[in-house]
Amino acid sequence: MKTSYLQIRVCIVIFFLVTGKFLMAQPLFQSMAGLSQTDEATYAFQAKDSSYTITGYLSSPLDIPWFSCLILDKKGNVSSAAAIQSMGFPNLYHAKKIIPVRDKNYVILGGAMNGAGTNLDMVLMKVNPSLSKIWLKQLIGPNDEFGMDIIEDVEDEGLVIAGTDSVPGRREAIVIKTDKNGVFKWGQVIPLQGIYSTASAVTQADNMDIVVTGFYYRPLLPAGIAVTIFVCVLDNKTGHIKNLYYLSRGNVPGIDLASAIISTPDKGFLLAGGQTKGSISSIEDVLVIKLKSDLSIEWARSYSSNLAMTDMAYSVVKASDNNFVIGGTTYDNNGNGSADGFLMKINSTTGNVLWANCYGTSNNEHFNVVIESLDRGFLAAGKSNAAGITSGSSDMYFVKTNNTGGSACNTKASSIHLGSAENIISTVLPRKDSAYPCIASTLSQTPIHVTVSDSIVCAPLQVYAGNDTTLCPGTSLTIWSSEVSGGKTPYLYTWTNPDGFMPPAESNKLHPTTSPITKSTFFIFSVRDGTGETKRDTMRVTIKPHSAFTGLKDDYCTSSPMSPLTADSGVVIIGPGIHFNGSFWYFNPEDAGPGTHIITSIGCDTTKDTAIVHPAPCISDLISDTTNGSVTIPQGIFTDCDGTIYLTNKTNIARIDTFGVVTRIAGHPTESGYKDGWADSAKMNIPCGIIKTHDGVIYFTDNLNYSVRMLKNDSVYTIAGSYPVAVSAYTDGPGNVARFIAPYGLTYDQTRNCLYVSESSPVPANNRIRKIDLTPGKNYMVTTLLGGGATTVSTTPIPGTQAKLNQPKHIATDGQYLYITDQHPSARVIYRYNLTDSTIVLYAGQMGLSGTTDGPRLSAKFVMPTGVATSCSGDLFITDQASMLRIIHRDIVSTYPDPYSLINTPQGISTFVKGFVDVANTGDNNVLRLTIKDWKVGPWIGLDTADFTYCVGESPDTLTPLYDCGSYAGPGISLAGGKYIFTPPGVPGDYFISYTYQVGYCTETVYHRIRVVANPSLSMPDSAAICSGQSALLDAGPGYIKYVWSTSQTTRTILAGTTGNYWVEVTDSNGCKDRDTTFVLARPRPTVDAGPNKNICVGDTVKVGGTPTASGNGPFSYAWTPNGDISDTTLANPAVWPATTRRYRVWVTDRFGCMEKDSVTVTVNPLPVPNVGAPMYRTCDGQPVQIGGPATGGVSYSWKPAAYLNNPSIFNPVATVTSNTFFVLT
Repeated sequence: MKTSYLQIRVCIVIFFLVTGKFLMAQPLFQSMAGLSQTDEATYAFQAKDSSYTITGYLSSPLDIPWFSCLILDKKGNVSSAAAIQSMGFPNLYHAKKIIPVRDKNYVILGGAMNGAGTNLDMVLMKVNPSLSKIWLKQLIGPNDEFGMDIIEDVEDEGLVIAGTDSVPGRREAIVIKTDKNGVFKWGQVIPLQGIYSTASAVTQADNMDIVVTGFYYRPLLPAGIAVTIFVCVLDNKTGHIKNLYYLSRGNVPGIDLASAIISTPDKGFLLAGGQTKGSISSIEDVLVIKLKSDLSIEWARSYSSNLAMTDMAYSVVKASDNNFVIGGTTYDNNGNGSADGFLMKINSTTGNVLWANCYGTSNNEHFNVVIESLDRGFLAAGKSNAAGITSGSSDMYFVKTNNTGGSACNTKASSIHLGSAENIISTVLPRKDSAYPCIASTLSQTPIHVTVSDSIVCAPLQVYAGNDTTLCPGTSLTIWSSEVSGGKTPYLYTWTNPDGFMPPAESNKLHPTTSPITKSTFFIFSVRDGTGETKRDTMRVTIKPHSAFTGLKDDYCTSSPMSPLTADSGVVIIGPGIHFNGSFWYFNPEDAGPGTHIITSIGCDTTKDTAIVHPAPCISDLISDTTNGSVTIPQGIFTDCDGTIYLTNKTNIARIDTFGVVTRIAGHPTESGYKDGWADSAKMNIPCGIIKTHDGVIYFTDNLNYSVRMLKNDSVYTIAGSYPVAVSAYTDGPGNVARFIAPYGLTYDQTRNCLYVSESSPVPANNRIRKIDLTPGKNYMVTTLLGGGATTVSTTPIPGTQAKLNQPKHIATDGQYLYITDQHPSARVIYRYNLTDSTIVLYAGQMGLSGTTDGPRLSAKFVMPTGVATSCSGDLFITDQASMLRIIHRDIVSTYPDPYSLINTPQGISTFVKGFVDVANTGDNNVLRLTIKDWKVGPWIGLDTADFTYCVGESPDTLTPLYDCGSYAGPGISLAGGKYIFTPPGVPGDYFISYTYQVGYCTETVYHRIRVVANPSLSMPDSAAICSGQSALLDAGPGYIKYVWSTSQTTRTILAGTTGNYWVEVTDSNGCKDRDTTFVLARPRPTVDAGPNKNICVGDTVKVGGTPTASGNGPFSYAWTPNGDISDTTLANPAVWPATTRRYRVWVTDRFGCMEKDSVTVTVNPLPVPNVGAPMYRTCDGQPVQIGGPATGGVSYSWKPAAYLNNPSIFNPVATVTSNTFFVLT
């Protein structure tokens, strides 16, 4: 049994790093750069050309920090285009960080004073790798803003900035998102209950969320201050705060700072910073906290030096071995109050120190950043206060180390060690979105390039012989990649080679040219510097052959024979359909599949060629070589299970292998005759039908020798018919007795272990189908199966022995029926003989009618049907000598497309189990292989054939194969009602199902991979409560290709403002779906009544608020404003005593946090000014006199004593007195 697999090919990957270095070690150095006064490096990264791009600030002569960026070469020197600066307003200063972005340019985060010089704003500048400006944007907010960190959003290429703003009396941590062009998208204030907060670092989680860390001051009761680390998770699309935690010591005073955060391979996070021990005045240690993906604390570690002074981490990077390297400042090196930069590598699982070094010249060095370099060493950048290259107080300071922290000089092992961290606990903080507005304004300034001074502090002697190289034989090599750095000049170079390929005249050059190299070898490069120190390095050269190859054709059909490829030994050929059999490479178009394929050969150079494989239906000529045989008037054909073809020629039997090579295996090349014996000396005369049985024996009819013969063990035997003299006659009986008149077609019935032979003569009475029993001991008994009768075959079954066969040709059986072609002009049809009931019927064609009409098999017409072959499903393939191939599939006749007229007088035909039919193309003396359309995909019809991917729980599929003759097996396969059903397994994974079918005695099993994927796991909150007038932000999460909400919206997020159920259905990239529902409750806000407006006099007190002030979902909290002349701002009905008319507002919060407000106005009326008129009035006894003056501000009047007045309630009554009287006016 032959089994065919869906092949998963392993590509051969060729590394040109034959024996040498995997990564080129880059120069170690310590260097400084500066301009004038205070210079400092803040961030760095390494470009692919090994140069380092640095951000920071360089100071003007007036010590104003300028926004700056410079490039170092790989040896630590400042390149020619050194720095960018900008002067004037907005004044750009302090470039904080530079990052490479997806379009291969860079974005720099910095700061700027606004045009008035009153506010600080963030600045974003995009530059190309040469530091030329692409655009420059100023992010203008309501306060002073300062950016601390920036990342590129890997999902949408936007820019996310973490920083702080300054408002009177406090600072706030903020996060700002722009698009990739610096246009503001959203801003968010992180709600921290502290007087000072800063978002110091930002990274992105595996699910695209933004994760920000920093610290804030929070007062403690009864006394003390804690500086606490926070971690905030925000949605990268909207800025919505998802989670907020603080990592603290509880209510214990102390300082914990986070300066850096990175994502870890386990989808968690690592924070680095510092902490105090005990009270705030104690020493500060390095603090590192490992968080899990859910932001819970995995471990927290502190690291201490031997001296009681500040140690602080400012940067962390993941190394290639997945451990972490921390960079910062330590005081443990000198003990004189000055700091050194330090690097420390810790184990990612335990936090244990792997190595720690400090660097500096005893003059306060400080590292702001550490990165991993291309050679897996590290670069640290910051500042040094050493007496350096400028007269200022500090210079930029750079240290390049190897992968264990070793550098050139001023380096020693640090005493930093694992300490005992203060107990850190994680606490959930309330979340509350608070937008932070910004405007992105384009700046027109063009940065200018300036000259920056630099100095190499020290660098060890390093020697690099060059890149290991692969060459073609006889090639000379100039070694341009050799390098020498560090040490002290002058250098003395010496090159040696054990095979004599280094000319003496070249051996003392840095970049020598070799003589032609004819074999693999190596070169030793020795360098001695000015101090006498000598170092060596080795470069290897591997000689490989040229890659040229031959044998690949331009065009193939999927049925084309495999092509052997010729190439020199050592050449490797890769590409679709390429195989190596241990001796040579070859191309198999069937394996390659339809399409245009690039075939690449690799030696000392590379050669590429293209082959086009055409899909089915297409026709190929299988004959590629006739060196050992030829094809002459081919008649019969049989295809074995592996694709090998056996063919009857005019005088011999030939074999065609899978490469198309023809080999004569029996008979003479040109001479006919009749002779048994060794295959090479045997003779035959027009052999026609041929088959091979499952036990490897070949049988063929020898037409003009009137016999049936056998090829076995390299010998030819006659098993039936006359021998040694050819006699034409009709006799049944044992093989040595039996006689044939015109033996022609031949087929094998494995079930009955017999041969069927057709006799084809012009005389119908002589035409029969004979049976030869192959059962051991039966002596090849020959019997007549059918034919020899006088009754014309029709669509009505008749006994086979009554049938008249006009001129039968080739025959074929599927084990149930025997199919017979009859090409006689009075027939031109195909018969079907039932091997069970021995009856025969007309199966296809119209008796005696010639034509090429397709259609239902009994309406179709044939010209001269000759060869016939069966498929596993009962389909017939028929050669028609009108130069065409006819197919009967599901009772319909069609003609195989032959646009180039390749089919020419075809005779025999055979089915290849892999889905091809092979034709003896007699008219052109060749063999054609035709592909059967849809044979490859035929078994999988009914499956989800778009990508063979199913979701867990997806509905079963019914398999409806195009050629229904096999059986299925594998996970999820079941049989119900005669149909195979595929039910996707309930566990995600890759599954293989098989389809097994049989053609003749050849069994083929094909496999297909089915992928079952998990449904998306949508987890919406069960409920969300909002206050009336608000909206709940419902977020279905990232990563889906389709969103459908119950509101008909199709966005990832929606705003829900009314009470009800909101469901969302999401579809992932596999087409799998999930649905979840959130109930949104819109609670009514409290009803607030601040009370009626009030009128009071100056100095009076009055209560405000309604009766009641609030109703709804109590209890309530109250907040009255403004403060200062109110008894208690938290009362429902406080007393107020405004000096002037004032409006009071009350915010009422119910027990669910819903708020509403109302206001009341208290009008303060001035006191009236009484006027009694003259101080004294004179009158006669009993004489009336009018008293009082014009009123001011009064609204009512009261005179006393009233008895002497005509009206005591007006401002100027008439008084009548009889004695001196005092009147009082109120």
